Amino acid sequence: MTPSPEPKAAPTGPPSVSLRRKLTVLVAAFAGLALLGWIDFFTGYELGFFVFYSLPVGLTAWHAGRWPALLTAFGASLSWWLADRFNGVNPSNRFYFYWNLTIHFLAFVINAVTIAKIKSELNERHALDAELRHVKLLLQRRADATCPVCQKASPRQDSTVP
Repeated sequence: MTPSPEPKAAPTGPPSVSLRRKLTVLVAAFAGLALLGWIDFFTGYELGFFVFYSLPVGLTAWHAGRWPALLTAFGASLSWWLADRFNGVNPSNRFYFYWNLTIHFLAFVINAVTIAKIKSELNERHALDAELRHVKLLLQRRADATCPVCQKASPRQDSTVP
């Protein structure tokens, strides 16, 4: 009996995100931030939109990665600041302005880094799973080729191997 041909190598490593996709996600995120800033401006500074500014940051982190998300976090802070600035918000002390700006920015950064890390770990897990399935298939084929009697005696019990 001739051994079955070796299957192609399993893909290794997480899929990379193309530059075009990163730019598309960034443009969409900044368009969303501009819209949010406009809505924030027209609703006034008394209604907080903090959670909504986090949405473009999170989506950018998931679809484009950490660095584009950090850029979006900066854009979200800037958009929030511009909405408040044009609404005439004038804190009694400059410290409060810088404090709020820093807290907003840090919250966006935490969101960006955390979501990008979760996505990266998920991609790595998918790659490891694909590699494990590949090695399992190789071992099964080698075992089948080595012991044809064993192959006929017991049917495969794992239906996940293609």
